[in-house]
Order: sequence, then structure tokens, then C-alpha cells
Amino acid sequence: MYLRFYNRLECKEVDWKDIDSHEKHVRLSGNGIRSIGDISHLVEIEHLTLDGAPITEIDNLHSLTTLRFLYLTYCGITVIKNLDTLVNLEELSLFCNRIRRIENLDKLVNLKKLDLMQNRIRRIKNLKALKNLETLELSWNKIRRIKNLHRLKNLTVLRLEHNKIRKIENLDALVKLNRLELQGNKLRKIENLGSLVNLKQLYLDENKIARLENLDALTGLEVLKINDNRITRIENLENNVSLKELYLGSNLIEKLENLESNKDLRLLDINDTYIDKIENIKHLTRLKHLWYFYEMNQEIGEYPEYSGSDDDEAEIRLTARLCNFADGYA
Repeated sequence: MYLRFYNRLECKEVDWKDIDSHEKHVRLSGNGIRSIGDISHLVEIEHLTLDGAPITEIDNLHSLTTLRFLYLTYCGITVIKNLDTLVNLEELSLFCNRIRRIENLDKLVNLKKLDLMQNRIRRIKNLKALKNLETLELSWNKIRRIKNLHRLKNLTVLRLEHNKIRKIENLDALVKLNRLELQGNKLRKIENLGSLVNLKQLYLDENKIARLENLDALTGLEVLKINDNRITRIENLENNVSLKELYLGSNLIEKLENLESNKDLRLLDINDTYIDKIENIKHLTRLKHLWYFYEMNQEIGEYPEYSGSDDDEAEIRLTARLCNFADGYA
């Protein structure tokens, strides 16, 4: 069941009793929902979504013990509460609310995914009971430190982009982690990743990192995205032999070098760097996408040449600066 309510002038309260008692999937969207009414008759419900409903409080959900997926997004909720009886919950999304504190989640021991993105959270805490958690999304908050995650040993995805984090730390116990997102923070150094031996994707864009370092243990890393930093040199990637995508755009790099061990690279982004010559990549026979901006006034004879691929499908993206990218980089 999916209902939308958009009329802001004459919106009426939803009569929850009109929803069939055997309905398993209910999605209500819009400002016609002023509160969560009596829904105890929904004895089989598994999936409930309230999107853009100004309910402000989590209430009247205690009887929904069959619920597995709960999404309360854009609702203006300020406090996490009244969820103790939802012990079968596997996914909880409170995306884009006004929550300041992580709390009252201890009973949700079967939770696999928790989305608290775009709230007002300052500290990571009160998660130790969520031992089955696989995905934790805390992006776009006000978090300053990574901590209190050591009990989440099944975590595979951790999203902390666009917070106020200054240091990578306290991740040693997360040995199953395969995706880590820390874009848009205040990081100055790559560090403390040695225990993340299963990491496949690392996102560090939009920080203040000056050097590629301390990545030796990440031998299975496939994607490294570190655009918009202060990196001056390509280095210390010898052990990252599984790299398939390397994003180095918008850095201070002057030379294309030190990629001898990265023979599995399929995509290399060096857009908006100081590199003026394509060189030292003849061995990258699997490279299919090279992203590089050249100057508008550069003569044809000065275009970077590439002759290193034996793959007929390889293609080079030599794109004039200021070109209109209407269709992206695909």
C-alpha cells in the first residue's frame, strides 16, 4: 500500500484503520500524516515507510512485532524512542530528521542496517548491543571522533562522510569492513587502517590529506577515491595490487608515476592536477578509462598521447577544461 498526500492547504488526517489488517507493506508520503495513529490491527506488517510526514515523535509502534523494515524519513523526529518491542527489525532508517543523540536501540539485536544520516548527532555511542549490524550510516552529522564501534564486529559498511572528523582511529576491531567512507571531513593523514584487511572501497575525498601512505595492509583494496586533497605525489601503492579504480583528481600531483604494481587498474582519474604529460602507464593493459583535463588553448600536437593498452576497448577521456559534462563521465 502506497499513499501520497501533497495538498498543504486541505490535508486530512490519515485514518489508519482504513489500512487492511493483512497488509505487509505500507508506505505513506506527505504532510497528510500528522501522527502515527492506532495501527495495532496491522498484525502482519513487515515494512513501514513514513516519508515527509511531520509526526515529530516515534509513537504507537509497540504492537508491530512483525516489523522488519522501518523508514521514518524527513519527519522532524528529535528523539529515538519507543522501539523496544520491535525485536525483529532488520533495517531502521531515520534519515534527515533532527536527532541529536543515538539512544534507546539496545533491544534491536537483529538490526543489520542503521541509517542516521543528515541529523544533528555529535557522538557515536550506545551501539554496543547491535552485534549483528552490517551497515552503519552516520553521514552529514556533527561527529568529531570515530569511537565506540569495537563491538560491531560484523560491520561491512561504515559511512561517516561530511562530519568534522580530524583523525582515522578506533577501527581495529572492524576486520570485516569492506567499505569505508570519510569524504568531506578534516583529515590530514591516512592512518590506522592496518587491521582492515578486507577493505575493498576507501573514500577520502574532500579532506586535507597531503600524502598517500599507510595503505600497505590493504592488499584487497579495489577502489581508492581521494580527490580534492593536497597530495603532491603518487606513491606507496606497491602493495595495493588489486586496485581497479584510482581517483586522484583535484590534487597537487605533477607527475604520473609509481603505478608499476597496479596492473589491474581499469580507471585512473587525474583530472585537475598539474600533470602535463601522460607517461609510465604502458604496462596498464587493462586500463579502460583515463580521465584527464587539458587546457583549452593547448595545441593538438601537445595533446597527451597514450599508446599503452593492448585492449581494443580501452578509451581515453582527454577532455577540454570547461567542457560541459551533461552526461557525466560514463
